[in-house]
Amino acid sequence: MTNKVKVLTLPCFLTIFIYIATGNAHEKYTPITRDSIYSPAEENNEGFQAFRLWVQKNYKLPKAAKKARVYGKVNVSFVVCEDGRLDDFEILEDVGYGTGEELIRVLRQARKWSPGIQDGKPVRVKYTLPMFIDTRRR
Repeated sequence: MTNKVKVLTLPCFLTIFIYIATGNAHEKYTPITRDSIYSPAEENNEGFQAFRLWVQKNYKLPKAAKKARVYGKVNVSFVVCEDGRLDDFEILEDVGYGTGEELIRVLRQARKWSPGIQDGKPVRVKYTLPMFIDTRRR
């Protein structure tokens, strides 16, 4: 096995193990998770870079979050459905003051994605989108 295959195999097995261990095996989406919108493999993907910029442009930091000078990560999961729309939003990590809800508001406005394909058929795919917020600097 080449080093590249070894490096790619371990994350796949870990993702599948975590997926099964958390009891999500009964859900109707393919167990593919994006751990980070900033992953190096997607760094050269123009579409993903455009999506990141679109989220940043459309995200409006809640006034309460500005006032509280929040700092930290907002992490939201969502599913890309068979028809490409985004659905099943869930705030996994939040700094509060409406920051997670605002990220979901922006994601609900996103254009349809290309759905995941498995065995030639469109399938639901779960993603995780982290966003870092730092309002300490003025």
